[in-house]
Amino acid sequence: MGTKYYDSAAVMQVIGCSMLNPSLLEDNGEYFYNEADFVNDFHKVVFGSIFNLYQMGAKKVSILDIENYLSNRTESLGIYNAHRGPQWLQEIVASADLANFDYYYQRMKKMTLLRGYEKEGVDVRFLYNPDELFDLEKKKRQEDYLDSLSLNEISDIIDNKILDVRSTYVDNATDEIKLIGSTVDDILEQIKQTPLVGFPLYGKFINAIHRGARRGTYHIRSAPTNVGKAIPNNTRIPTPNGYKYVKDIKEGDYLFGSDGLPTKVLKIHPQKEKKRIYVLLLEDGRMAECCKEHLWGCEYFENGKWISTTKSTEEILLNIDKREYYLPLAKAAQYKEKKMSQDPYLLGTILKHNCFYEDVEIPYDILQSSVYQKICFLKGFFSEKEKSNGNKDIVWFGDVNENLRRGLLEICYSLGLYVSNQSCSFHYSDLENLLKKNQDKQRVKISSIFISNRFSDMTCFTVEAKDSLFLMNNFIVTHNTRYMIADMCYMACSELYNTNTRQWETHGKKHNTLYISTEQTVQEITTMCLAFLSGVSENKIVLNQYETEDEYQRVLYAANVLKNSPLYIEEMPDFTMKDVENCIKRSIRTHKVKYVFFDYIQSSVSILGEISRMSGGTKLREDNVLFLLSAKLKDIATKFDVFIETSTQVNGDFKTEKIPDQNLLRGSKAIADRADFGAILLNATVEDLDALEDDIKRYGLPVPNVKLSVYKNRGGSWNRIFLWMVADRGTCRFDTAFITDFDYKLITDVPEYIITSDEEED
Repeated sequence: MGTKYYDSAAVMQVIGCSMLNPSLLEDNGEYFYNEADFVNDFHKVVFGSIFNLYQMGAKKVSILDIENYLSNRTESLGIYNAHRGPQWLQEIVASADLANFDYYYQRMKKMTLLRGYEKEGVDVRFLYNPDELFDLEKKKRQEDYLDSLSLNEISDIIDNKILDVRSTYVDNATDEIKLIGSTVDDILEQIKQTPLVGFPLYGKFINAIHRGARRGTYHIRSAPTNVGKAIPNNTRIPTPNGYKYVKDIKEGDYLFGSDGLPTKVLKIHPQKEKKRIYVLLLEDGRMAECCKEHLWGCEYFENGKWISTTKSTEEILLNIDKREYYLPLAKAAQYKEKKMSQDPYLLGTILKHNCFYEDVEIPYDILQSSVYQKICFLKGFFSEKEKSNGNKDIVWFGDVNENLRRGLLEICYSLGLYVSNQSCSFHYSDLENLLKKNQDKQRVKISSIFISNRFSDMTCFTVEAKDSLFLMNNFIVTHNTRYMIADMCYMACSELYNTNTRQWETHGKKHNTLYISTEQTVQEITTMCLAFLSGVSENKIVLNQYETEDEYQRVLYAANVLKNSPLYIEEMPDFTMKDVENCIKRSIRTHKVKYVFFDYIQSSVSILGEISRMSGGTKLREDNVLFLLSAKLKDIATKFDVFIETSTQVNGDFKTEKIPDQNLLRGSKAIADRADFGAILLNATVEDLDALEDDIKRYGLPVPNVKLSVYKNRGGSWNRIFLWMVADRGTCRFDTAFITDFDYKLITDVPEYIITSDEEED
């Protein structure tokens, strides 16, 4: 075997139980397998066959299934036959103990973990020694002790043992302990020569708050996402020009907003890899396909009031048993009036009398017609139709053919009516009022979410609508880091166009800077950089629609500035912590980078695998993973003496929480534990502006549209404050207007800049 830390009996039980019940192989957070669990090549072949057959849909795996699977795999089949595969499998299936599967699985994983330590040269015999042959009582105590421990407990015991050795023989520095006062003169002289400030970042006041981009520090800036996460490419979406597949929608096309009005698509964000499809079901029978990260603007009822929030599909799924979530019903989709050969009301009456025939369906022109035309059609279709149970507000259409039923549902959905698909009924009272459509906000409950076995290419959209919402299939309302771009460009580029003076201005030295992108492409980053440098909106740049020749020339000049700037970018959609560290080390070595921007902290397939291997196969929760990644970034900043700024997303509570702090960080508030500076960028709300109104009028202050909530500022003079800004997201420019504390009290003693040093590159 090559190692003594291998329990063949446990492995055989895992394989035998997996054949009888392949669902044990489901990646559900309870059991997790990898190749390292199987040392013997024969065991690898057998288990790999079972695992792959299960992924292909097998509900039970027989010996014949395995032989058929291996028939075209010559090398694996040879290993299988050399070890008398059929006879061996018969024996282990007959002895498989499903009732005790968990014990055997844990036993196998513990051996994997111990084997991993052994491979790295760590002697773990103090914990468990398989070579103990003579003292049977001691052997039994070891076995019982190992059985009593979890994987994490085993890892902690071994790691603590290593730390004990280190503290005794390496870190024992008693003779080096000094009085704090003994170094004070040296520190003062050092500060005199090199003030403890960093290179200034973009924006008024911000450098006074945190003393600039100091090397060795780690900043976290968070914000809600403005991109509605991925929708499958084969989803049909209603548009003012008819239905379109997601894959066929282009920048500049129009969708319907939640208000029923056309809204322009500003940006297309194709996803770089296929995503698993999640299916969201509404209580009225509608459904939507999306990914687990897809964001929904939803509501729930608590303590006598409706609370608005934003939740991902995954977050709703995890909490749907504890809380009822509702989506808003859209306003009527404002299609243009159609020229029709037949009056809609008359057409409705005709179809009513032929609704039993299977080939009768609602014409496409009606489905894509104006609100008025649809209402006329409905009134014609339901004229003189019997009301069910004497309820004048309910009209049943369950007695029509399936084609008509689907068409009637689509019309009702497009009008923003609540429709019960199960009972095939809808509210019919006072249809004329639908022409005005100023109804109170209505909601439809999310009844369930299930995870499919299908994967799909997906696309995100950014739309022009103020609420960033648009209508997807079945007229369901759904959702849509620029701040970092400003800091990055200000750091690496020496010139910036001043839109007030209409001049290009030099603002300092160029500093070698690295941008690591986990989501956006080089093209997307480049256009945002050009927008920031030139002061020309990104949308104009990507559409090549400049209002003046001057705007075009400014973009060309910005392109030249960018070409001559030491700004480096690395696309890293899937990464491990080691990948991030190596990327930064390589940039330091080859490009002398001292400033790093990492966009953004998130889980990835590779980082999950990396951490699983580090923990002996134990799967950690997302909050644990994100904390480890954040801690690693801080360690890198300190170790390599670089400044690191990263971004995160916030959770859906940002809409309701009065104090925006680390509790809003999506995944875990612990992400901010190791940070030197933490802030969240949010839109200014109506409530905010009401609270600020008096000071804005009294002092003639600009009216802000965003706020930067500073909740952590290690080493700075101001903390738990709001920086109120006038932001132009089109140019990625954020100009600070004034500062308040979290109670909206104006702070007036903050200088615009305190940084005078302009450090030279090494």
